[in-house]
Amino acid sequence: PFQNWQSYVLFYSALRIHQPGHITRIASGCSPEEGQALQQEFTSSIASMSPHKFHLHLSPEFRDLASENHNMSRNFAVTKYFNKPFGLLHWMEQEMKYKKGGTNMDTILILVDPDMLLLRPITGDYTNDESMSWEDPSINSKNERNKGMHGTKVEHGNPLGSRYGYGAIPFRKFDLMKIIPDKNSPVHGINQKDGAMYYPAGPPYIATARDMYDITKMWTTVAPKVHEQSQEMMAEMYSYSIAAAHLGLPHQLSKSFMVSVPNDSGRTEGWALIDQVEPSKTCHYDTESGEHKLPLVLHYCQRALLERWVITKYRLRKDFISCEAPLLEEPPADLAVKYNYGINPPKKKGEPEGEKIEYKSMQTVQHHAFMLCQEIFTFNRAATYYKEHNCFDSNGKVQANFNKTYSAFPDPAF
Repeated sequence: PFQNWQSYVLFYSALRIHQPGHITRIASGCSPEEGQALQQEFTSSIASMSPHKFHLHLSPEFRDLASENHNMSRNFAVTKYFNKPFGLLHWMEQEMKYKKGGTNMDTILILVDPDMLLLRPITGDYTNDESMSWEDPSINSKNERNKGMHGTKVEHGNPLGSRYGYGAIPFRKFDLMKIIPDKNSPVHGINQKDGAMYYPAGPPYIATARDMYDITKMWTTVAPKVHEQSQEMMAEMYSYSIAAAHLGLPHQLSKSFMVSVPNDSGRTEGWALIDQVEPSKTCHYDTESGEHKLPLVLHYCQRALLERWVITKYRLRKDFISCEAPLLEEPPADLAVKYNYGINPPKKKGEPEGEKIEYKSMQTVQHHAFMLCQEIFTFNRAATYYKEHNCFDSNGKVQANFNKTYSAFPDPAF
């Protein structure tokens, strides 16, 4: 249920911003009964949004896959974050029939997380997009964007990705010879500068099917070995970086692809694009008709908080996308200029609220307001769409709860 509502909202956001191409949810580890129920719900409420374009792929329980690979530890077999590489490989081979040298290898593939909202269409060519800021400073001028390996158009050998903040850690933290025992592998020659400029990638990952298939096959080989040395949450992303480096596939990375952490100063995320918006317009900024381009995605893995307005995926009730659940209360249009503080919500229902947090800059306030408003309004639009298309009485009339009375502040869902 936790990822079901996230998946619905992601598909809805893709529908709303007219994302081109096909979109597939990869769900791993369902029992036969769970898989059947998920397929039925997907067919009726998500595939129906865009017939023939929205899809579901069910991949096996990865403890079963682990038993086929003796290099995987027991702990690895239950590491949920590795559903991403193994599920992706399963989809590519079983559903799409991708193989080395196979057909459709020129197709552009985009990999995102379920807790992302699409703010504008993701493409494979940013040659003429001057709103993007690239980690490699040599291509931040228009006449350099389409040159060679470091161009900003996806081609074989030139994948793109969002710039994440872990720098060259994958090449310093691990005993790489135990992960990639080939001493001639390019991974052993990655220096600090290149490791931080071309490899700290994260979703959205964008690559040709050929490159994505090669990376994913190596990713599933590298991931268990990385996990043997570190069980932290980021091990899955470090594994991707090591796999790409071993294959000699540096990524052109942009911090403009994503926003996630409201307190981020813009060092690693696309907040510079949000800062162009007038603060008084931040809350109701229209991602479709606004004069300024926004990042590609909003990643709602962090908490946003202003006064008693709070949103986090961990506090949202898991039946939010349903006929019965109320919609979220919506913040005022002047949220970004009305408050400069947040109040920590109760840890449990009925407990007292926490301390007041004062933000030191208007920029931080604007970032929290943007995250709050984009998430709340998008969640409500998605839930409304669901109710209008799935909730009917015996006479075929819409019957659902459209009251905007739900607040995640006093009522944590966990």
